[in-house]
Amino acid sequence: MRTFLPLAFWYWLYNQLLFFLGALGFFVIHFLVAFIGFGGMDTLASAILTTLYAFILYKLFGHFLWRSRLQQYNPSSNTLICSSLLPLILGSIMLTASFAIADGKIYNTMTAMPVLAAINLSLSYLPLAKSVWTMLILGSIFNIFTITCFWRYCRKYLQQEIPWLKLFIIIAICLAVCTIIIYSITIMYLPDDKVGG
Repeated sequence: MRTFLPLAFWYWLYNQLLFFLGALGFFVIHFLVAFIGFGGMDTLASAILTTLYAFILYKLFGHFLWRSRLQQYNPSSNTLICSSLLPLILGSIMLTASFAIADGKIYNTMTAMPVLAAINLSLSYLPLAKSVWTMLILGSIFNIFTITCFWRYCRKYLQQEIPWLKLFIIIAICLAVCTIIIYSITIMYLPDDKVGG
C-alpha cells in the first residue's frame, strides 16, 4: 500500500497530462496544417506530425516522470497492474453509474462530467462523443494506449515484462460489464427517451 498510493497518484497525473497535452497538440497540429495548406497532402502531413508529437510526448514522460520514480519505488508486478488500470476502471464505473442514475438520459449524464474529468479526463468529453457507449470505447482506446506506454517504461527501467493477458482480461471484463449495463439501461428507457448510450 505504501508503494501503491504514490504510484497510483503519479500514474493518474500521467494519464491526465498525456490526454490533455495530446488533445491540445492534436488540435493545434490540425489547425496549423489547415492554415498552412499542403494541397492534397493535408491528411498525410497531419498524420506524420501527430505521430512525431506522440513520440516526443512518450520520450518526455519516460525521461522526466517515470525513469527515476519507477527505479525509486521498484514496485511489484501486481502494484503496477493495479496502478495502471485504476483510472480506466474507476472512470468506466463512474460513467456507467452516472448514466444509470440519470435514467439513461445523456444530457442529465453530462452533469457528472466535472467529477469524471477529475477521475479520468479521457472519459469526460461526452458532448463531443454524443453517446455514453461511444465515450466508453473512445476513452478505453486512449487508456489502452497510455497503459501500453507505461508498461514499455516498466520494461525499459525495471525489466518488467508486459502482462498482456492479465491486462486484456481485466479490461475486457470491465468493458463487457459496463457495456451490458449501458445497453440494458438504454433498452429500458428507449420508449420514453431515444437519446442514450
